[in-house]
Amino acid sequence: MASEGVIIVADGGSSSVQWAVFTPGGEVSRRTSSGINPFILSSEQIYGEVARVLAPWRGRIQNLHFYGTACGVDQPWQRVYDAFTRFAPEATVEVRSDMVGAALACWHHGKGLTAILGTGSNLAYWDGDDMLQITPSLGYILGDEGSGAWIGKRLARDWMYGLLPPELENRLNSEVGVALGITKDARGVYDSKGLVDRVFNGERPNAFLSSLARYAIDYRELAYCDSLLREAVGGFVQSFCLPAKAKGYRALRAVGSIAWFCRDILQASCASIGIEMDRVVREPLEEMIVHFKEVYQ
Repeated sequence: MASEGVIIVADGGSSSVQWAVFTPGGEVSRRTSSGINPFILSSEQIYGEVARVLAPWRGRIQNLHFYGTACGVDQPWQRVYDAFTRFAPEATVEVRSDMVGAALACWHHGKGLTAILGTGSNLAYWDGDDMLQITPSLGYILGDEGSGAWIGKRLARDWMYGLLPPELENRLNSEVGVALGITKDARGVYDSKGLVDRVFNGERPNAFLSSLARYAIDYRELAYCDSLLREAVGGFVQSFCLPAKAKGYRALRAVGSIAWFCRDILQASCASIGIEMDRVVREPLEEMIVHFKEVYQ
């Protein structure tokens, strides 16, 4: 890879950011940091995270490509762009939607529907150059069907309502409830104050809710969890994929932790409406590295 400075490519989610750093000699190093979502983090919080993660390469960045959550054209991408240009004024900076990064990882030089089912969810058509949004992405409060945050929100609700299978409830009590100070009274009713406070007043509430989704995946053999995951993925297909099919799109590829762990459900649900999903990319950054090696060779 011919370059004078380092080139940085990032796959930015709400829960975590995966970074690849290309050195002038052609080596690629990788690192992971906390998520960056400009809907949730302030400009100073974003700058602080950027400065912490990229400190070893300060003053030596030639090009920086960031594909992130809430970085679409009608979203607060400028907040992320400003943080990067403030930290690395010498660099050429590109900030685009995480959907573009996902499309590059899924399709490279091809075209087709690209889905993200991770902390959040989204779907758009990639035409080889840009994304065509079909259904608006509404975020974890109003939408994000099929996402980790959607699953976690339902799981948290049913936990407080006492609707979970005992083994799942006990694990949440010991691994999450203790940390949040959640207790039951003599009647068996939960004190939900710690959970509500964490969601409404804590940092990165969507990432916190998404972190709960792993419990549903871990206990997928339970009828409750299997039903929850099928409802989540089915909701995504109905809300995002069905409108895409109505416009004539048929081929789909996906990224994200929920897409990966529920790929059998996603594939079957897509097939039921006439959409073919032939690939789920577990590590989008690795495919993005392949793409950018071609770009800068």
